[in-house]
Amino acid sequence: MSFASASSIALRGTTGHLIDVQVDVSTGVVGTSMIGRLDGALH
Repeated sequence: MSFASASSIALRGTTGHLIDVQVDVSTGVVGTSMIGRLDGALH
């Protein structure tokens, strides 16, 4: 499996939260999985 990762920041007002995004870049079926505490806007 090949993975790619990126670090970013999510802003909530004037407060920044560091986030890490990891993706599997191997061939196969396309899909999305979110792990962790999700914001209500994503539901």
